[in-house]
Amino acid sequence: MTETEAKSIHTLIRELQSIIKNSQEQWGLNFPKGQGDKGDKSDKSQTNIAIANAVHTFGPVNLNELFEEIPQKITLMREIITQFKNNMLTGIQGSEQSLSNYINQLKKETERLDSLAELKDSIKTCKSLALDACHDNSTAFKFIIQQIESLGKQLGLLIYHDTGEPGETVLTMSGAIIVLDIKYDEILNRIIKVVVSYATDARQNDKDDRVNNLLTQQLSDFKQFNLFKKNLETLKTLETMSKLIQPVDCFHCIKCISNDIKTIYEKEFAITNGDVQKILTEGHGIPLFNVDRVGPSIAYWAPKHQIMEIDWKFIKDIIIQGEMHESFRSLHRMWISMEKSRTPHLFLPPGRNQYLLNDELENEIELMENYYISPELPEVQFSLLQAPLKFLHPKEDSTIFASALIEFVVWLDPPVYVSDNVARHIGSYAGIVNRGYFVSSAFQKKDPQTLSLEQLLIEGIIPPIKHSSTSRAPKIIHQWEKKFDDSLYLQVFNLDSKCNTKARRIDRIPFSNLFQVYGLIKILRQQLLFNKLYQSCFNSSTYKQITITRPSKHDHAEKISPDAEDAEG
Repeated sequence: MTETEAKSIHTLIRELQSIIKNSQEQWGLNFPKGQGDKGDKSDKSQTNIAIANAVHTFGPVNLNELFEEIPQKITLMREIITQFKNNMLTGIQGSEQSLSNYINQLKKETERLDSLAELKDSIKTCKSLALDACHDNSTAFKFIIQQIESLGKQLGLLIYHDTGEPGETVLTMSGAIIVLDIKYDEILNRIIKVVVSYATDARQNDKDDRVNNLLTQQLSDFKQFNLFKKNLETLKTLETMSKLIQPVDCFHCIKCISNDIKTIYEKEFAITNGDVQKILTEGHGIPLFNVDRVGPSIAYWAPKHQIMEIDWKFIKDIIIQGEMHESFRSLHRMWISMEKSRTPHLFLPPGRNQYLLNDELENEIELMENYYISPELPEVQFSLLQAPLKFLHPKEDSTIFASALIEFVVWLDPPVYVSDNVARHIGSYAGIVNRGYFVSSAFQKKDPQTLSLEQLLIEGIIPPIKHSSTSRAPKIIHQWEKKFDDSLYLQVFNLDSKCNTKARRIDRIPFSNLFQVYGLIKILRQQLLFNKLYQSCFNSSTYKQITITRPSKHDHAEKISPDAEDAEG
């Protein structure tokens, strides 16, 4: 085997490890090496329980892509080893032993690479901590530029440096479609401007100063570097899918969704005379563009106390201008993007910019030949609009549409805890069940490693139980007490230990057509309302722990205090 082939196996192994490591981090499985061996099994068990509610189809990891990537890496490694066996060892005595020796050699080399990788990560961590404590802005800024270059290379972007005005440098990261120009001042140690442009002429009209301002802000504050990284990864993912899974243009698809949610907001704004608060809580939500994440988002709910703190007259103008405001971060939002799918989907042709039907401008013959008309379903129709909206749904037998293994996805910020039944309802409405891959071991059997909905909603309030070997260990009673302003009585709430509602944490929901999103909004609002009501009773401010000392069976003189008797009763 040549050196190149040997390196390719190492590269595949490293890529496979990276895929698994990234998935573990997104699920919350950040175990240091050696954890869980001795003395910390209970801690590892608790972590497993905490993350089990997120390991499913609606969790933070795209299981479809994971199921595809891992077998691909393993298959490639097997092909290289088989090729080595057939081509290099044919006719050599003891070829099986030679192959075994070579595999052992690869294993040892991989272990050495693992050790080096851990050492490299440790050095990076030390360097980062040292920079945090360092008052030399020049050193810290150079490290930031190095991190940007490293990120660009990891994403497969070409890196260029160019000098501008005295002291200014332009770092260009170029892909097949997107081009990122980062202008920074080496003397003042600051980011001047980040500009996103497109390498193709067809995309030149998609330039948006809001994207430039967002990335400039995030890169200027190194604490927001992770957000900048996610946004750059998003742009690169859209580019990759547009090039590899042609002829679908993912940037055009996102633009269609953006146009639709803006049009729907304008309709509801006119009907409600500009009542933005009502649109947030009862309508199709508030469209936000390039707020924290590049692309369209929908703000769809907020707790009552947060709604009362927002100046909606001022916010109304901010939304119209398409600008950012800190109040948006207190709202529940869903960010819309695209990801790989296991089933093909049809997307609009380049000549059409909306899924929403415009009766006045549509060609009836073209509609009948190429589209289904999908209205909002009656059970999810919103009261703000007098008639259900109509959306175009491409026909499978039409020849004008592009088909690809891609689908839309909404990311929930923050994630939402729902009951198992609600999760299934969401899957059914989004079309996940019908596509045959809404399958997870956690959904098909009783999983003791999951937390109930009740436990998730009050997670962190009840202190961990400390087991004692003595029979006289004190008995702990957990209860919640609240005094309401309109009542003379103290309300006492107890958590039913038999209550065990199976639950899931939902981070993302795949979908195929925009009309599904607004049905999902209504389902999520109902669950969030229940969650908030539940937490209004069971929370840290109302929690009270009562300790009762148990008497020994042989200690007849010891009495239980009257207060303890009342508490236990």
